[in-house]
Amino acid sequence: MNFKFLILPLVLFVSFSGSGYAQSKVMKEADGLYYTKRYREAYNLYQGIKLKKKDISLTLKMAECNFNIENYTLAQDYYSQYFADTLYHAVPEYTNFAISARKSGNVPLTASLYGRILRNGDESVRSIYEPFRYYVDSSKTIRVYDLDSSYNCIDLDATLSVDLDAAAMFYVWDFKDGSTAEGVKVTHCFKKEGANTISLNIRDKATGYVRMNDTSLTVYVSSPPVKFSIANNTRRIKQYIYTKFEAPDVYVYDHDVLEYIWELGEGDYATGKKIQKKFNKIDFYNVRLTVVAKNKTTGQLAMFSSGRLIEVVDNYSDHSQKFQDNLNGVEK
Repeated sequence: MNFKFLILPLVLFVSFSGSGYAQSKVMKEADGLYYTKRYREAYNLYQGIKLKKKDISLTLKMAECNFNIENYTLAQDYYSQYFADTLYHAVPEYTNFAISARKSGNVPLTASLYGRILRNGDESVRSIYEPFRYYVDSSKTIRVYDLDSSYNCIDLDATLSVDLDAAAMFYVWDFKDGSTAEGVKVTHCFKKEGANTISLNIRDKATGYVRMNDTSLTVYVSSPPVKFSIANNTRRIKQYIYTKFEAPDVYVYDHDVLEYIWELGEGDYATGKKIQKKFNKIDFYNVRLTVVAKNKTTGQLAMFSSGRLIEVVDNYSDHSQKFQDNLNGVEK
């Protein structure tokens, strides 16, 4: 009886040691893959080890694996876990954390991380930090051009031309683009940027007599400094499909553009001249692009912004390979 009680701990000890040995072997294999830059394979092994072993150093290695294979969103998540309880930031991995936040479009976090790096004495990041800080501090006050209508629309009022003692008149506005409008007060959205001529013609209701060009004026419609396009030139986007947005022709007079920041609704951001976004929820979204630019003469920062309303609609497409590729963000 006593012998049986003695052997039981021995059996348990051997079994536990074997498990630890196997885990150590897998860790060694994962580290070997990591140091030979086979990051995707290393990450898969680290994932299995982390399920059994709570080791914060594994979290950092998993972050670095994803950073090196340019999976920035997942890298940012692991970096956030690793650096959650530390005050020390002057390490290369922390800079990778900031880069991951920027690449994955987490604008507030990007401003915070680069601010910490700058405060630790690394002046090289100032040119990245300042546009993001400026955007976070000022984005809610900037005028946003509506690319669908309002930036090229004006209100016209002929009240001062009304003679109360005269016979009743029709007020007809001619916009020289094939369109007219009738009324004392009208709103018109111009099709053409630049100089647009408007004529106000007044017709006597009783006699039909027309006073041509009673008033004539020229309106200059300036182009929004920021424009962007949506794939297939549509504002109806299918649910679950990656859609491309791009701003290839942004030009701000006398300014150098420093950063492109997209607001995509529901707190989602992205950065860059060209982005992809998948919308999972059927709804209306205000997509907004803001560029932060630096005045070439004064060095002052400024923001220029435009927006467009899109609608995400249900998708009844079949599960073709192209559909699957779109779901997975595959670029052809």
